[in-house]
Amino acid sequence: MSADCNDTSAAERPTATETCNERDDDCDGTTDEGVQTRYWRDADGDGFGSADVAAETVDACIRPDGFQPTKTDCNDARGGINPGVPEICDAGGEDENCDGVANPASLCTCTNGETRGCTQSGVCAGGTEACSGGAWEMCSIQPVAEV
Repeated sequence: MSADCNDTSAAERPTATETCNERDDDCDGTTDEGVQTRYWRDADGDGFGSADVAAETVDACIRPDGFQPTKTDCNDARGGINPGVPEICDAGGEDENCDGVANPASLCTCTNGETRGCTQSGVCAGGTEACSGGAWEMCSIQPVAEV
């Protein structure tokens, strides 16, 4: 057992429980060990940390800016792709909601000639998707006059 490490603090002693406070509460020579939370980089700012195994991580008591306590974002370069968005059927084959299934059949079947509204990340105006060969084509957004 370690010796008392701070005679001026009754809270810092060998029998104390370590807490996240930037102090060596249990006098073992290490600060905040075993009580920090791991945070993953959230490069696109959508509130979900990157699921990439090479993503930057930080162990801290307080969440740093640009980091999240989850690692569920399958595309941390695009804010419109994360577990919090609905899956859509798109010609690009993106897995928008990060569930491991891009373009599930329940969303992607359509009748040739059918159209529906669509949007794209970062674009202000809505567009149109058309059905061709039983599948939805890419979202087509035409320029509109500025107001």
